[in-house]
Amino acid sequence: MTASLATTFNLILNSTLLYGVVTKSYQFENTVIWTILYFIKAFILPVLMLADQNKKYGNALKHATIYSINASDAIHV
Repeated sequence: MTASLATTFNLILNSTLLYGVVTKSYQFENTVIWTILYFIKAFILPVLMLADQNKKYGNALKHATIYSINASDAIHV
């Protein structure tokens, strides 16, 4: 999973939602589908990307928690 693939998924998801709203072809029944896709975009995709990077480069990256902000040894920008 690369950042380019995640960006492409994000662009397609946002542009189709915008197109549906602008052309008024958006139906309320599609709300569940959009909610699932945004859940994947916000929660599952970052975890998959983090797991892939840790598999390639070692366990240098970690998710920050409320108790340990910036817990990883990576450079913080």
